[in-house]
Amino acid sequence: MSTKTAAVAGFGPSGAGKSPLGDLFDVDLVVEPHRVRPRPRPADNYYLSPPAYEGLVQTLESRGGPDIALPKERDIKVYGHVVTFRVGADSQVLFLPAGAPKPRRKLEIWSPILVRFLTRSGLRNLAQFDGLVGGHIFLILLNPCGVCLAELDAKVASDPDSLIGKRLMSIQRRRDKAIGSTTNEEGRRERVRRVADEVPAWRELQALGGRRSRLHFIECAPWPHVEATYYTKGTPEERDQHRTRRLVKARRSLLRCARKQITDPEALALFEGLLKAEDEL
Repeated sequence: MSTKTAAVAGFGPSGAGKSPLGDLFDVDLVVEPHRVRPRPRPADNYYLSPPAYEGLVQTLESRGGPDIALPKERDIKVYGHVVTFRVGADSQVLFLPAGAPKPRRKLEIWSPILVRFLTRSGLRNLAQFDGLVGGHIFLILLNPCGVCLAELDAKVASDPDSLIGKRLMSIQRRRDKAIGSTTNEEGRRERVRRVADEVPAWRELQALGGRRSRLHFIECAPWPHVEATYYTKGTPEERDQHRTRRLVKARRSLLRCARKQITDPEALALFEGLLKAEDEL
């Protein structure tokens, strides 16, 4: 397998800026699960209706059932190149890329699930995951919590009424106001509560980055480029110019973090090669 294949994966609390982060990279393939929801959200490219999900699962079950079922691991089920799992009370469906890993990939998979894929925990080293996790993988944590991951208490951070929880609630409110989201306060609180599952996963990913030569963990803390900062009022041209300026600033911040934390010069060069140039943003 070529060592020149690479993937980037971004993590962080809701509203931290993971969506704009994706605009910084030049990739061949985006791997993202379809979310099962009653109705699509604006620009929801990975929406799957409940009836479509039920029909898909019935078809997969009728063909012999899952290759692997992990009911205690977020109900992960692997049907060949189709993986179903749960994030909280919601179901998601991931279609695994077939064949050898694409040279430049972006993975948008919830961190507790990606940990299982990277470690192959309970998955018996299934070959269909090679196209997903092969080559170098750069794991990027956007951390706007006010404390670094080493000092982040999962119980405190996942409490919407704690100091950190209130910060995360505010980040979501600003984002939702900027994009015109109809998410209510309870929906935001639920996203903050999910941080209880995410913090241990971030730590496990960080540990994997320290043990495996092809996994590179980059923590961006404090991360000021939360999603709401990419939006402004004005004409469409003014809004586009503002977003481009914010992307340039985010790119520079990310590069500073990467250059401090990636110690392998070849891996750093590979990471920098995934980034778009400033004049391409």
